[in-house]
This record gives sequence, C-alpha cells and structure tokens, in this order.
Amino acid sequence: MSTTTIVVMVLYLAVVWGLLLVAAIHLARTDDEAIGTLGAADLDDLPQYTRT
Repeated sequence: MSTTTIVVMVLYLAVVWGLLLVAAIHLARTDDEAIGTLGAADLDDLPQYTRT
C-alpha cells in the first residue's frame, strides 16, 4: 500500500473511534429520564400504539 493510502486509513480509523468514544461519553453522562419517550412514558400512550 502507498503512504497516502495508509495515512487516509489511519485518519479514517481515528475519526470512527473518536466519534465512538464521544458517543459513549455522551451516553454515560446523559440521564435516562432526561431524554426520550421510552422509559418515561407508557407505551400505550405513544401514537404508534393507539387505535384510531
């Protein structure tokens, strides 16, 4: 492989692992009850589960 290919591959892997790390840190710091509808609301009240 050429030098350019190796550099691009290393940069790509650094971006992917860096974003994975950022997502994991964000997930660890976020309170479960602070966001989202699951867990905080009854599933029967969600629009996709109500009968029309």
